[in-house]
Amino acid sequence: MRKKLRVGEFQEFGFAIDFRFDSQKYTLDQALDHWIEFVESQGWGFGGGGGEGSDILSGYLVIWLSG
Repeated sequence: MRKKLRVGEFQEFGFAIDFRFDSQKYTLDQALDHWIEFVESQGWGFGGGGGEGSDILSGYLVIWLSG
């Protein structure tokens, strides 16, 4: 039941995310740098990226929990 309700050790602290950036204004590396800077400033973590020639970043966004 705890797993079904996502409580205790079954809590989820992240989610999958996909978003499009303005490829006319930013390269993939620039967009990813700006995104990571924002994510880290919020105390979050991000694992993911995008493909060359693509204007979509995708990955998993998580909140870092301290001890």
